[in-house]
Amino acid sequence: MSEHKETQQTAQPTAQETAQRADEGVLERGLEGEARDWREAWRQDKLTITSLALIGALILFSYAVARGPTESLFLADYSADALPGLWVEIGLAAALVVSLYNRALRYVSLSQLFQLSYAFIALSLAALLWWPGGGDPSASAQQGPLFTLGGLAFPYGRSTLLRLWCDLYIVVLIETYWSLANLYFPLKVARYLYGGLCAAGTLGSMAGNLFVRSYAQDWSTEGVILLVFPSLALMSLLTVPLGLAYQKHREALHAHTHTQDDLAGEETKRGSLLGGLRVIIKSDYLLWILWLVLISQVVITLIDYQYQDLLKATYSDTDARTAFQGLLYLSIDLGSLLMQVLTGVIVSTLSVGGTLVAIPVTLALLCLSPAVMSALIAIATAKSAGKVLTYSIFKSAKELLYFPLSYEEQTQGKAVIDILAYRQAKILTSALLLILGALGWGLDEVRWLTFASLALWLWGALMLWRATRKRGLS
Repeated sequence: MSEHKETQQTAQPTAQETAQRADEGVLERGLEGEARDWREAWRQDKLTITSLALIGALILFSYAVARGPTESLFLADYSADALPGLWVEIGLAAALVVSLYNRALRYVSLSQLFQLSYAFIALSLAALLWWPGGGDPSASAQQGPLFTLGGLAFPYGRSTLLRLWCDLYIVVLIETYWSLANLYFPLKVARYLYGGLCAAGTLGSMAGNLFVRSYAQDWSTEGVILLVFPSLALMSLLTVPLGLAYQKHREALHAHTHTQDDLAGEETKRGSLLGGLRVIIKSDYLLWILWLVLISQVVITLIDYQYQDLLKATYSDTDARTAFQGLLYLSIDLGSLLMQVLTGVIVSTLSVGGTLVAIPVTLALLCLSPAVMSALIAIATAKSAGKVLTYSIFKSAKELLYFPLSYEEQTQGKAVIDILAYRQAKILTSALLLILGALGWGLDEVRWLTFASLALWLWGALMLWRATRKRGLS
């Protein structure tokens, strides 16, 4: 009898042992096995992968040709004093967008929502560009309309709405894009594919930025924004084969993996901002993802704050400061592209959880580098590394975290985290900086706050690493 029990115990490994064996299996298979998975996925889903890559490039191309011009139009009407009020407005608008997004999922599929988003984005942009009285050059020397509430100045008007539009449309498209990818591809393919999709987006962004730099004066600021319209039209065309592939995949899941209730949730579960928050609150796993997103963005913003302060102190000449900025952002683009190409190898080697832990450790070491190099170069390196890592392996690893979750968690819960939390983090950081300023503290205290935030980031990453191993996500 004891031998029989021992045999049963041996035949039923724990979840931790299963995850450990999965890790060992990945290591044994090595790059050759991963490459084989990728080649097989390419043969089966060549059209889907190509469509996703092109859509990703077009999304970030459109953002590149919209972001700079909308920021320029806003700065023509307002001083930097209006930015805190604008950040609050963006946070409130993001909450509204999440609520509408989750409600829309009650009636349409993700691919249909993609198409509807294109149409709404184009119509809203057309209305703003042809806003009566817009584009008056004489208005550039005046302060735009403001209203004050609680001592904070809130901008409003055409240029403000364009900034809100730009900040919100991109997160809606990116959120829907990655939700579709997460629901379509298996984990073994996503490890390698997601780095390539991020790289396609970076190439699109670089093309858009180069176009803005080369033709902004010839086309005018608002003329450059018009390129968003053909970009949306091409995305809409490419989403047609993507939607067909997604429909076939959903039918296959209905037959093999998902229960009827899971699939019915796509059209029948009630969606809202509160509904998405309830989904997160019910899941410790999603709460840790929310924590990771919030605290990582706080760290990135604090590093950027230190960089801006040191940059202004080091370069009093505007042209010299602009030249340094150009070099920095070029390094970010190139570094992001390189890391995105290597994402599959890195995530497969370190695992999803290990990758998430390595990022705050790397940034903490770079934030210590002022001990061995000039303060500006050190913080510029930390800023560049933060952007490079978040645009590449952090983005891919974070998306892989959603794989073990239900449809409701992958859509409604994810929307709250990836649309709302990213925009609220800047407001949270602004509040922290205002508190430090009220206490009379300066840049040294901001550095200590950055290290404290990095420690909290590392804590969240470690908790998620443990959670991913329990769920067999390696």
